[in-house]
Amino acid sequence: MKAVARCSRRCVGALFALVSVAPVPAVAAAEEVEWVVYAGRWGIQKAGTSSELGFEVHRPFGRTGFDLVGGLTATVDEAVWAYAGASWSWQANGKWRLRPGFAVSVFESGDGKDLGGPIEFRSSLEASYRLRRNLRLGLLVYHLSNAGIYDLNPGSNSLVFVVGSAVP
Repeated sequence: MKAVARCSRRCVGALFALVSVAPVPAVAAAEEVEWVVYAGRWGIQKAGTSSELGFEVHRPFGRTGFDLVGGLTATVDEAVWAYAGASWSWQANGKWRLRPGFAVSVFESGDGKDLGGPIEFRSSLEASYRLRRNLRLGLLVYHLSNAGIYDLNPGSNSLVFVVGSAVP
């Protein structure tokens, strides 16, 4: 839990402040903010996987289909990372959605896997289904790595179950 506290003091507030005050075109007022909670497995490509829990906020960037994203993830091994970035949504038949995303993360390994340094990049793809107007269920797969900016770059892949709720 020390790693969570360290990361919280250093970065979580700054990342969410960035997402909440970033300029957004005026047409965004009619769009909905989506809150997402997810849980699953971190490090699925190798032995030594860990359970993870996270949440993120998607704030629409006008009517472009792009969202500003901020999130926080923690594992049972006390690894924790906060991230901010963007995603884009592609709707199929009004119920299904594919949402690729990219974010920059501040990472603390805790007792978990060392990814090489504090700056990591997160690329993701979510597939979800709308059950009701403001409720979605789906799967999210993402890769977290430092893109070779440090000597050590093992990277990590995750598969998580997501629940999202839109708030007007």
